Amino acid sequence: MVKKSIKKVTDYRFFFIVGINIIEPIGMLIRHFRRINTVILPLLCYFIISVIVSVVIWTITEKIKKNYEKLILPIMLGMIIMDQGLKCLVDRAVTEQIVLIPRALRIYKIHNLNEMAALNLLHISIDHRAVIGIKVLLCVLILIFYLVQKRKVNNIYLTMGFTLLISACVANILDSVFWPGTLDFISFTDLVCVDVKDFYVIPGASMFVYGMIKDKE
Repeated sequence: MVKKSIKKVTDYRFFFIVGINIIEPIGMLIRHFRRINTVILPLLCYFIISVIVSVVIWTITEKIKKNYEKLILPIMLGMIIMDQGLKCLVDRAVTEQIVLIPRALRIYKIHNLNEMAALNLLHISIDHRAVIGIKVLLCVLILIFYLVQKRKVNNIYLTMGFTLLISACVANILDSVFWPGTLDFISFTDLVCVDVKDFYVIPGASMFVYGMIKDKE
């Protein structure tokens, strides 16, 4: 009885919230291992913020279970507006770096012209319009995959995961159209600089996967 209660409470969520969030920091730690003394604090800060964002998103998801289908579009629009709105605010209001946590976290504008991380890693340079086309295609593929999965399982986690991922993709397209590139401003010193939409991806992907397996248990 106790074991069943524990399983019901955890329900794999600890892994999806904490376990998946730790994968990227581990990759960063391996990549910057030679200067571990300088990156450990910003890395820890990045991990903590990622987990906090994931916990908040999962908590909100639990709270809106009854009416989630009516709230998906407003949530999606809100996430896109928050990402783009904060960029506009930072671009106009921030002239110098704002240190939030010494040697760990600051508000610092970086106009990142490298629009797609995958292309950068492969050292591939393509036309700006082609990049926008790839991003639109990615949105379409995510939508198709979601619709296919929804025919098999239909729950709030699958839909919320899709909402987060598609919001990040649309915000990414808007970055290419209006900036171009992206304005990163959440800087973890010299470790990594990100924007708001980057924090949608991990909880979105983990929630989507959780939604796919939940009804199959």
